[in-house]
Amino acid sequence: MKYKRFLFAIVALAAALTVGCNNNPYGTIDITGKVTVDGQPMEGVSVTMAPVTKDSGQRAAGGVTLADGTVRFVSAGSPVAGVMPGEYVLTFQKEVWLTADGTPAEEIPYDPSKPEPPTHPVDLIPAKYKDPKNSEFHVTVVDKNSTFEVDISTQE
Repeated sequence: MKYKRFLFAIVALAAALTVGCNNNPYGTIDITGKVTVDGQPMEGVSVTMAPVTKDSGQRAAGGVTLADGTVRFVSAGSPVAGVMPGEYVLTFQKEVWLTADGTPAEEIPYDPSKPEPPTHPVDLIPAKYKDPKNSEFHVTVVDKNSTFEVDISTQE
């Protein structure tokens, strides 16, 4: 299932961060943020930081929220956690895969004698937060104290 591939990618990313923890070729700064949705923390929200200025030399960074809504970032191509200094626009995405009757795909018990039921993605975050051109959330990274708190409203 897609959920298992996503989980594998997160584990692989964590392993890569552990292996390269003494090498910081991009001068990244390890920052954290907190994301809530309608005032509540939500686990599994993908957060992307895209450079505001395209030719700045900065690299995009991404992370996934934990159960308490906190998120750490890894810059593209960097072996260590962190973000290059500069200004970024934040985008957010969270999908769940549901069966036709609304059951989350990860709650379906595995039975090798039966085919997997068809599933479809459902967006939990409004589309306006996925597009850097429409996102209202920005952060400027200067040092390790450059943190942010964002509350996303699902009411449009």
